[in-house]
Amino acid sequence: MVLEVSHIRTDDEWAELVALFRLVFGPDDAHLWQSFHGREPFCRREMCKVVKHEGRIVSHICWVPRLMRIGSAVIRAGAIGYTATHPAFRRRGLAAALMQAWTQELIQRGEHLSFLVGIPKFYEQFGYEFCFPLDMRDSPVFVDLSQLSLEDSALSVRPYRETDLPALVALYAEENAERTGSLVRTSEYWEWLVQGLAASGRIKRQDIWLVESPGRQPVGYAMLHPGPLDQLEIWEAAAPNANVAAALLNLAASQARREGRSQVDLKLPLDHRLTQHALAAGAYLSAYSYGIYARLLDLPGLFEAVRPELERRLRCSAQSGWRGTLRLVTDIGSVDLAIASGKIEIGGEVSPIHTLEVPQSLLVKLVTGYATARWVAGVLNVQWAAGLGSAHIRPELWPIMQALFPKGCPYMWNADIGY
Repeated sequence: MVLEVSHIRTDDEWAELVALFRLVFGPDDAHLWQSFHGREPFCRREMCKVVKHEGRIVSHICWVPRLMRIGSAVIRAGAIGYTATHPAFRRRGLAAALMQAWTQELIQRGEHLSFLVGIPKFYEQFGYEFCFPLDMRDSPVFVDLSQLSLEDSALSVRPYRETDLPALVALYAEENAERTGSLVRTSEYWEWLVQGLAASGRIKRQDIWLVESPGRQPVGYAMLHPGPLDQLEIWEAAAPNANVAAALLNLAASQARREGRSQVDLKLPLDHRLTQHALAAGAYLSAYSYGIYARLLDLPGLFEAVRPELERRLRCSAQSGWRGTLRLVTDIGSVDLAIASGKIEIGGEVSPIHTLEVPQSLLVKLVTGYATARWVAGVLNVQWAAGLGSAHIRPELWPIMQALFPKGCPYMWNADIGY
């Protein structure tokens, strides 16, 4: 069987790709691709890598570049998505071949991290591990309206208008200035995003609400989404203070009651101000049931990009005077972090040198703050003691690792995912 790996080039190939999605995913996801994810300029044809058999597309994987925050730093990231193989050509390693081809190309291009939403037990073989919670199906926090205790708010709310775009850009940027996992949204991206959400029916313009100050200045926002059964979902929000949080929770509760719904689900990070306000008002806390995969690509490039954030963490910790080199050795390469006087040089060397062997699949959890350094050390130590691994992290290195890679609350907004 002769196979050809190439990119989408023509309108006919684009139409053939949509037909493949319709066959593999069904009409809803094919429509989602056409109306949202597959739209210019944030998804282009050259980002679609396909396998052809006798001139026909039989497998596909796309790469969708994005800018992502790791704390206050910004890295080159992107989504691997719409993995689709024609039923007649499955179990032949086509998707695996495309994954490997993309991985090598992305490393060569200097991309830092890739993420995806996918079926467990497949992507792990390519180094992907859960690094962000995913609550597209189940929310970590939900409100039973019959048990909710609301507070009055002097702030008013109103539906979104197209002239509000600059306000959304500013409110989102302020809300997510240090939110690991959040994507950087330029004005152009925001416009593309709002259009795509509306065209796909995920979030219509009338589902976006702004909170105004007494002087009519936008001070917060929320995206509301009708959920399954009798649930109303808060898909996204910016709440810089308790007054804005109270106004948004009142808005969601009032709209849910008008629509005859009994529950409000919060698709928000656990440390979000609106989440904390809802919990104080009587919301219930459950657990995430799923996750978003991620893996690291260009290690030196990644750590150079996050170096200012690592230095900021170091200055704010009890390890600010630590001196030495952390040599992180992984299965995809190594990188030296030379630390002295609160500064970090990537690729430098300061004595003493501490070599830490950490699989990429664990290091990515540290970088995103999904797991603590102590937890990763525990995993390595258990494997080492059982003869299943070649390295362990000495307890005296836990403090510096925890200073550089503290446990966080990484999060990706639902509006930005779906691949």
